[in-house]
Amino acid sequence: MVEFIVLQTIWIEMETLKFKIRLSTDYQATAPHVVIKINNDVKFDGELTEKQTIEFDHTLTERNILIIDRQNKPDNEKQDLFIDAISIDGIDLRNLIWHKSIFAHVDGREVIGETWLGLNGTWQLKFNGPFWKYMMDWVNGEV
Repeated sequence: MVEFIVLQTIWIEMETLKFKIRLSTDYQATAPHVVIKINNDVKFDGELTEKQTIEFDHTLTERNILIIDRQNKPDNEKQDLFIDAISIDGIDLRNLIWHKSIFAHVDGREVIGETWLGLNGTWQLKFNGPFWKYMMDWVNGEV
């Protein structure tokens, strides 16, 4: 007697996309420190002294989180950090950011859709892969 074992084949689509994040700042003496990560993979870690575009490629997983960790704001100084634009594979995420991103201040307050990071805190945008499907689901109101 011959037995056959059928193994299920699972196709996992690996999706490597280009991220483009444009940030600007306005400060008195101390520049903001910025750490940009996706899924705990650090893509940028440094002071932002002027308008800057950070570009990187990243291979997405099923669940993803883009993080902009804003640090180094002195209590006695004006220091602003602005998210001017974020795109993934040339798709401007402006409307998605306004509805799905969260900026958590270090004091615990959370603001949805914030692009002005005037205090220290962590900005986050969670999304699923594949990215094209996530965007289609969001447009159709399913996310």
